[in-house]
Amino acid sequence: MTERQRKLLDLLKHKDWMSTKDIAWSLKCSERTVRTELRLLEQLPGVMIETSRGKGVRLIENRHVDIPETEDRDSRIKHELVQLLFDELDSFQTAERTFYVSEATVKQDMDEVERLLTGHGLTFNRRTFRVEGEELVKRELLTQQLVHARFNWAHSQDVQLIEAFLLQWEHRVGKQYADSAAELLQARLLVTLKRVRRRSYVDLSPIGYEMAEATNGYSLLCELVEYIERGLGLSIPAVERAYMMLALAGAQEFIPSEDRVTTELARTTNRFALAVIGTIYGGVLQRELFQSLLAHVRPMVYRQLIKAHVDNPLLDQIKRRFTATYAAVLRHASILEEELDLYVTEAEVGFLTLHFQTMLEERRRVEKKRILLVCTYGMGTSKLIAARLKNHFHDTVEIVGFSSSRDVDNQVAIHAPDLILSTVNLKQDLVPVHVVSAVLTEQDVAHLRQTFGLGGVSHATIASLIEHIVFVDSVLSRGHALSLLMEQVNIDPTYAETVYARERTGPTSIGQSVAIPHGNPEHATTNRIDVLVSNEPIEWGQEKIQLVFLLQFRDSDATFSSHLFEEIAALTENPTLVRKLIGTKDDTAFRKLLLP
Repeated sequence: MTERQRKLLDLLKHKDWMSTKDIAWSLKCSERTVRTELRLLEQLPGVMIETSRGKGVRLIENRHVDIPETEDRDSRIKHELVQLLFDELDSFQTAERTFYVSEATVKQDMDEVERLLTGHGLTFNRRTFRVEGEELVKRELLTQQLVHARFNWAHSQDVQLIEAFLLQWEHRVGKQYADSAAELLQARLLVTLKRVRRRSYVDLSPIGYEMAEATNGYSLLCELVEYIERGLGLSIPAVERAYMMLALAGAQEFIPSEDRVTTELARTTNRFALAVIGTIYGGVLQRELFQSLLAHVRPMVYRQLIKAHVDNPLLDQIKRRFTATYAAVLRHASILEEELDLYVTEAEVGFLTLHFQTMLEERRRVEKKRILLVCTYGMGTSKLIAARLKNHFHDTVEIVGFSSSRDVDNQVAIHAPDLILSTVNLKQDLVPVHVVSAVLTEQDVAHLRQTFGLGGVSHATIASLIEHIVFVDSVLSRGHALSLLMEQVNIDPTYAETVYARERTGPTSIGQSVAIPHGNPEHATTNRIDVLVSNEPIEWGQEKIQLVFLLQFRDSDATFSSHLFEEIAALTENPTLVRKLIGTKDDTAFRKLLLP
């Protein structure tokens, strides 16, 4: 396609009817040249241009993919995948003509397309040149491929209608979607229009219908959909309206108003929240946390009903920074999965972790230790100790003041500290005194962690629960690793199946080469940990793992669970220890490292 032809198509894309005279003026060429270019464009596959005396010309459809000669193979395969999913390629020959490649190249491309489709549970039938599988899955794959597409795939009239529809929806419900959510939602709705035109309708479950109609926004949706129907001259059936409602409700954490679905989800969300809280620190479920969790779980359920997925760009950071909380949410996600009949992806576990972590940060802010620093070596040393304290304990401590040993009583009266840290022995009856080195050694830090109730460097809980340690050179896969470990340590078959089920919903890796596979606590027969150590890294989702801690416990004691997950988090924050554990060759050496 020439540059002038591209400009001509771009003109028609943004206009309704245009005269050849206006086109010629815009392109700075003669009307005869315009008519010639129009004839050539009409010969391209996927391009339909209408000509009417007295009106001019207009673009009816443009499904032609203009592939620059320098485009890489990955981009071409993406285009081929999209056109196959839209049923716009019907043979190898059509693909050759559309993408200007040889038959051999198309066959190689289709091998890769088939691999991509298989990974999403879809099948490519080479005989019919059709993608076979669930319509909901096709749409989600299309949406993810097209949300940031740089080629024209939607008709300009559709784009204008959907943009107007979303603006009107936001205006009527009184809230705006985030930019990323709006982009994804627009792509999803544009895909819906193209599929509806081909009468390729989704198949929703009865609960999907029920939940869509239960939202108070459903009547508003039906009202606004009528504008789309009139604008496009097509009928959008009830099942597609329900799909659109679930897409709108699942795109962000707001619903126009409270709906009946909230009552159905509240009990499960409450149970899940209490289980996680019991694991990470104990205590009561605050109303603010419950409301924020419900606001996330509700859209998550809507998304699951239409097989829509969200990415979590912060996932790796969440795993590294909030390991204990992430591990606790991952462990108890089965409550949501079993009672709400959904699966909680790694991305969703990450988002849920942030809700609990916010609560923990608030709690720590309220409960932080107020410390008065007493140093006989001057302000420079005092500032060094303060900096090291902040580096090790972050927001769990607050330095309320600095003092000389002679002025301690006066400073205590002014600042009312919880603890005095001093480089010399002091006599102070009102406030506990903890003597530290002027450079705050690692031993000082370990003692302070115990004083603050944050636990020390020992991993005694993990060590006490380990029953078996299996050492291997390498394994073929995540499934092979689990199978090998559970067979060698005689895991109960019922519990083993729940471990596999958990892994099928999402990998249990938590960073730093560590994974914590686990099953349903209701099927646990004992409290124990079994370990697999691999010399070679194991593909575990998107990460590589060498330490596998298979968790199994039925104990509901909150203190026990809290200590275990604190130790797991501390382990992932100590890469040196992890490397040493991976390098061990026998049980005794492994256990000794956990009990320094």
